[in-house]
Amino acid sequence: MLGARAAVWWLVLFLLWWLIVGSWSVGYAVGGAAAATLVTVAALAAGEPARGTTSRGLGWLRELGSAAVQVALDFAVLVDVLARAVARRDRGPMGRTLVRETGARGPDAAVRRGWVTLVATWSPNAYVIGIEESSGRATLHDLRPWRRSEEPV
Repeated sequence: MLGARAAVWWLVLFLLWWLIVGSWSVGYAVGGAAAATLVTVAALAAGEPARGTTSRGLGWLRELGSAAVQVALDFAVLVDVLARAVARRDRGPMGRTLVRETGARGPDAAVRRGWVTLVATWSPNAYVIGIEESSGRATLHDLRPWRRSEEPV
């Protein structure tokens, strides 16, 4: 089971490397393989102590689909907000700060808090300022309040 998890981790990380780098040279392949190996070992080592309390396996990957779609929708929100601000010549502060419950409490939920912060911040409409360890509450800034922009918080 650990070997399959390691292989999946490594393959996903290596493919992400190619996607980000966008170059097909031998030097980049070696660098990507080394980086994928290093991060896979670190991720598996970090995940072992908390496997029973925080790991949902590949279930977290389901949140990527809705977050990716929301990025495109939020881009339209961002363009609308900016166009209205330019039309009104409004240079004042925009948006609001709010707090949402994530359920990711305590030191064992650090991986979940990191994941939520990463994925929820992809949206150009919402930004995760931070997640409090003891309560699991996330502080967010929304340019225009829209609950879907904050997912998976």
